Amino acid sequence: MIISRKYLKEQKEKFKKAGLEKMIVRGKKYHSPLSFELEDAYCYTKDGGHSIIVVIESEHKEGEPVEKFLVPAPVNGDDEF
Repeated sequence: MIISRKYLKEQKEKFKKAGLEKMIVRGKKYHSPLSFELEDAYCYTKDGGHSIIVVIESEHKEGEPVEKFLVPAPVNGDDEF
C-alpha cells in the first residue's frame, strides 16, 4: 500500500512514534515531479536515498497500530513513479 497525502497528514504522529524522522533527510526533493499519490510518500533517507514510505502488508493485521509496519522502500533515482 502506498501512503496517500491524506493518510500522511492524519498519521504524522505515528511516523514520529515509528522513529522514521531520524532516518529522513529533510529538504531533499526527487529530481523530477512526482504524481499526486506519491508526493507525500516520498522521502530521502540517510542510508537508502530516494524512498517511498510503505506499509508491510504481509505483516500488518487489521486493527494493529500501523507505525510498527511503516518502512522507507528505496527506489532507484532513475525509476519513474
